Amino acid sequence: MTHEKNLVDEFVQPARMVDVTTRKRTCAVMGALFGPTRSLALCLLLSAVSPSPAQEPDVVSRIDLLVERLEHLAREHHVPGLGLAVVTPDGVFTRGFGVADLESGRAVTPDTIFEIGSITKTFTGVLVARLATEGKIDFDDPVRKHVPYFHLKDPEADEKVTLRDLLCHRTGVTRTDTMLNATEEVTVEDIVRQLAIAEPMAPF
Repeated sequence: MTHEKNLVDEFVQPARMVDVTTRKRTCAVMGALFGPTRSLALCLLLSAVSPSPAQEPDVVSRIDLLVERLEHLAREHHVPGLGLAVVTPDGVFTRGFGVADLESGRAVTPDTIFEIGSITKTFTGVLVARLATEGKIDFDDPVRKHVPYFHLKDPEADEKVTLRDLLCHRTGVTRTDTMLNATEEVTVEDIVRQLAIAEPMAPF
């Protein structure tokens, strides 16, 4: 047995199932981004590990394979640490890999907090699509129909911007996400209102 296999075994053995009712977790969230393509592939792989309770032994073996693959990707892309959660009908498998702090060597655990990054875009798009399917909103609704204090610096964009424009990233606004790292005293409304003074990087 190789040293690499020993390391994989060390990660596999502590993997545990957590009762969904006692530990609510986001489905299949990883705390490391391997790039858009790999992240999508990993998310699809995680989605596949959700069979019925009768298939639980197979779930465990598939998670073992997933753990081994994540270990390989982490080494290949020099990712110091990441977190994994896989949701099944009976609970959630959680696993931490590597370190959360290079200087202290603090290990990643299932409770380590990572920045969620652009995964929220997926959540938002799915929720908006569901509301549109239910007839509660329309993709071509003006944004201010739902968020009255939403404004953009470009007069044309400010007048015409729709929910579809936001989802397609075609407002002309550049990145303004530095405020996301602000203190808890900054509200969502505070951040949205800053868009009114954000310089566009392209015309609407």
